[in-house]
Parts: sequence; structure tokens; C-alpha cells
Amino acid sequence: MENSQEKLLNANNSESLGNETNVSEQQNMRVDYQELDQWREAADFDEAKLYNYLNGLSEEALSLLLKEINEANNVLVKENDIYEFVLKNDETVHNVLEMLEMDIHSQTSEDTYAPLSCPAKCYFAHKRLKSLENDLEQKKSIWRLEIQDLECKLKSLSVSLETLKEEQETFNKNVRFGGRHPVTKRVILQKVAKYFDDSIKHKMAMTNRYKIQIQSDVMERNKLISQFKEQEKRLASLDMVKYKEAKFEHDKSCKALHNHKEQLAKCKSKYSFLLQSIAEIKVNNVLWG
Repeated sequence: MENSQEKLLNANNSESLGNETNVSEQQNMRVDYQELDQWREAADFDEAKLYNYLNGLSEEALSLLLKEINEANNVLVKENDIYEFVLKNDETVHNVLEMLEMDIHSQTSEDTYAPLSCPAKCYFAHKRLKSLENDLEQKKSIWRLEIQDLECKLKSLSVSLETLKEEQETFNKNVRFGGRHPVTKRVILQKVAKYFDDSIKHKMAMTNRYKIQIQSDVMERNKLISQFKEQEKRLASLDMVKYKEAKFEHDKSCKALHNHKEQLAKCKSKYSFLLQSIAEIKVNNVLWG
């Protein structure tokens, strides 16, 4: 940093400006942008001195300096993308940031946000790559569905186009060319009317056929819905029967258990009476013995 300051001070020195050899050497020397940054962060920074110093450089030196600054900016942009990805997607980093915010005696911002090490950069870059691959797979699946939809639409359009071509050929055959008088070349109205009548009848027949098909589909749908409802009712009734059977067995078991408890209480009372009688007999034997 001292060297850069000396260079900038020499650039504003009137004696050095008067010396042509020093100016030529200053124009051809290589400038380090990191030294300039260090000098800009110094306490005694003067923007006018920096401006005069840069004006004294040659175009080659300025182009090299601009190239280095652009490369450094690209590296910083990539690192910034990694930081943003980490801050958004990594739970560990979120927890650490919350702890730092809660800590009253936390470090300064310069110490807290230290540059990533090479292993950390590799780890987060690999994680970023995995995230991009997952996004790409999701987009591919969406694109496949869209392609299938477009293929179906293309097939439908192809069928419609074939139908239109057939209708065009029929129209040319019966009306455009075949509907004219061979001598006068005038349109024969009877043939044209017959063509349109036949076309209308054909369309009406197709419409009626479609209506019948739709009605049959609706009837089939209603039939399936009724079958489904019947199955639901049957399953509900079966569940109710099973519930009643289980409840009956439960009540039966509870009743049997209650009877067993009563019998056990009676046995205990008889057993206690027998124990008392045996104790009395033993006492009498001892007294009479």
C-alpha cells in the first residue's frame, strides 16, 4: 500500500510531471488493482490524486487494469451467487445466522462474513449443481408432457387436414370442374344444388350418429355411476353388519368376564371362610392337646 501511495504522490509531483522519462516509465508500468483498492481504503485517500494518476497511465496499462478488474468482478459475482444460494437453501446457515443475530456480543461484519474456503466452495457448488439438475429434471418432465400434448394436437390437425383435402377434391370434382356445362362452361345449378343437398344430408347423418353415440355414452356413464353408488351402499351395509357382529361379540365377552369376576369373588369368600375354620380347628387342637 505504501508503494501505491508513493506512486500516486509522484504522479502529482510537479517535478515528476516535468520529467519526460519518468512520465514514460509511469505510463508503461503495470498497475495492480488490489493496491489501488488498498489505497482507496486508506484514511488519507484523495480522489483527485487517483484521477490524475489514472489520467497519466497509457491506454495499454488502462486496458490491462480494466481486464483484471472485470475478471475479479466475475469471480465476485460467482461467489455472490453461491452465497445467495447458500443463504436461501441451507438450513445450517440459517441457524447460524439466527444465532449470530441473537448473540449480543457477536463479531463485526468483516469477521462474520469471511470468504469461503476452497472445500466450502466445492461443497456449495456441488450442492448448487444438484439443485440445478433437479430443476432441469422437473422442467424436462413438464416439457415431455407439453410435447405429448402438442403431438396429439398435431395428429388431430393432420386428420382434420386430410378431411378438408378430401372435401376439397369432392368439391372440385362435383362443383368447380364437374358442375359446368362442357360447351358453355356455365355452372349447372342443379348439380351444385344436388352437391350441397348431399353434403347437408351427410353432415346431418353424422350429427345424428354423434348424438346417438353421446346418448349411449351418457347412459353408460349413468349406469356406471349407479353401480358405483350401489357398491358404496353394499360396502356400507357390510361394514355395519361387521360392526354389529363385533359389538355383539364384545358384549358377550364383557358379560362372560363379569360372570367370571362374580364367581371369583364367591370363591374368595369361601376360601377365606375355610381358612378361618382351619385356624379355629388348629387353635382347639392346641388347647385340648
